Amino acid sequence: MKRISYHVGRYVSHKRAGEDYIAALASVGIGCVADPETADVLILHDEPMALAEIIPRYGDKYRIAYSVWETDRLCDAYVQALRGVDRVWTCSPFSAAAFAKAGFAVDVVPHVVRVEPPTADDLDDIKARIAYDPDTFYFYTIVDSVNPRKNLEALLQTFVATFAKMEKVKLIVKQYRNAWDLAGLPHIVSLDAFLPRGGMAALHTLLDCYVSAHRAEAWGLSLSDAMYCGKPVIATGFSGNMFYMNRENSFPADYNLVPVSERMCGCIPLYTRDMLWAEIDRRHLAYLLRKVLRRKYAPGLPVRARQDMERFGPLPIGERMRELLEGV
Repeated sequence: MKRISYHVGRYVSHKRAGEDYIAALASVGIGCVADPETADVLILHDEPMALAEIIPRYGDKYRIAYSVWETDRLCDAYVQALRGVDRVWTCSPFSAAAFAKAGFAVDVVPHVVRVEPPTADDLDDIKARIAYDPDTFYFYTIVDSVNPRKNLEALLQTFVATFAKMEKVKLIVKQYRNAWDLAGLPHIVSLDAFLPRGGMAALHTLLDCYVSAHRAEAWGLSLSDAMYCGKPVIATGFSGNMFYMNRENSFPADYNLVPVSERMCGCIPLYTRDMLWAEIDRRHLAYLLRKVLRRKYAPGLPVRARQDMERFGPLPIGERMRELLEGV
């Protein structure tokens, strides 16, 4: 086996996924060297623009960029930044299609899905933060609120319209980066503080149903984590999450394809109006929220969700990576 060096960026999702991939490689007996100069193969897991300076430095190495994209067409900046790589790895067939369309040789390496059980202290901390009531049904979401792609506004508006007059139902919104002020919304609790992985695991353990009104995801780590923990998941039935979601293990919501919004293009100029993403059907979302609250679904569905996530454990993903590396 060739010597592997694995570079991981500092952005939270890259760091988490990269650490899990390194552990997956270790599970099949492949260690990573610390010095890239001594490696035969570099796996570069970072934002493509951050890799633009790294890629030319190692022209004598086989360079694999791990990258993701969330719409039907890859942005021009990614195309330029990744020109020097030998291959791209990405997490889902949806994301892979955008890279392939742009001319890259691409392989699908699914995310590792695993959630370590929270400690008693983790559980107690979350219970205190949300004033946990065992008689209340808790929907929850984990979201970068200011990113239009996550579409938190649609979820908030639909939830309030559906449940404003009901008791014993809440939506917990774990926000990161720049949190919105949600204090005036009925039955909605915002968690703005940083939570370690144990705290996030406690959310998945304590709460009842994960919800995402996203417009597009390359994968959707929080969705697959919730399914791993045996929770019902309601999410837009479009993009990378449909690699592992289906109507037997979760609740895909109807949607319409629309051009990426002007707001998104202004927020993140990598996106352009000629790209497509989804707009969730809010009436169907409301229907699914009520359905799950009333538990009108097959009792085996959460068990099926957990079983389906087992195929993304460290060992099968490590074996997938080893198979690809042996072909280099």
